[in-house]
Amino acid sequence: MLEYLEKLMEERKWEEALSYAEQLLSQVEDDPKTLLRVNMALLISRQELGEFLGAQSIGQLCVKMANELEEWKLFHVSCHYLGLAHYRVGQPDLALATWFELLGHSSSATMDPELEALVRYNIGITYNQLGDLDQATKFFSSSLQVANRSGLARLAHGVRHALLGAYIKHGIVQEVPRLLAQSLHYVHSIQDASDQVDETRLWHFLIRCQFAMATHRTARARLVAHRGLKESEGHPRLAIEFNMILARIARAIGDKEGAVGHALAARIAAIACRRYDLELAAAEFMYELISES
Repeated sequence: MLEYLEKLMEERKWEEALSYAEQLLSQVEDDPKTLLRVNMALLISRQELGEFLGAQSIGQLCVKMANELEEWKLFHVSCHYLGLAHYRVGQPDLALATWFELLGHSSSATMDPELEALVRYNIGITYNQLGDLDQATKFFSSSLQVANRSGLARLAHGVRHALLGAYIKHGIVQEVPRLLAQSLHYVHSIQDASDQVDETRLWHFLIRCQFAMATHRTARARLVAHRGLKESEGHPRLAIEFNMILARIARAIGDKEGAVGHALAARIAAIACRRYDLELAAAEFMYELISES
């Protein structure tokens, strides 16, 4: 039973994994450790499918069960996903409390370095959203240290982009060129043609767009954003970002029709990947445009 469930999880077949885990619940209720693993599958599948309220409820149970059963690796993973669920339903304080509980957890188990880097990264993301640059950069930097020390090059690249985004958001552009050069070096170092590589390149385009806009190089930002949008087919999350950049540029140069069109495309892409927070941002932008005289 569990072998098949874990196979579905490894293959990222989230809907099938969720359905199968739900079927298994009635068969493992007398075995707490097996029940925990099934609940973990529910937690991760719901999170990956965008069912954040469902992930939040089952995540609380997983944390409780893993702690009581002293399954520390599963406790760490449960806290990680529960924090993500809190964050995605708009409860950043609960997310931070959960992740800090994880980092402060004292047991004989050693946290997986990739998980630790991810948790520190997510704490940085949350502080950045809350406008606390000092704490955001502190946790991005510590995440980057863990990733580099553990040879997690791709994860380090993603953290570096988040750090770049924080500096750009807060107007500290003098820190950007050095980090941008390191990111470009990583992009040039990857050779295969997988979807992950395509996505990595697109995120790099996005950071370049944001930097160009922050340094008032609108024409450059528009050129890179159009290129990124053209190459983002199959990557709706990135299509949202490129469309919103192009919408803001169109608005700035007085092209209201173009701005509405790109914002609408961003909203459609957000719905496609169940990012309703980003849909709201695009919808609010459209409303502002339509309300302008």
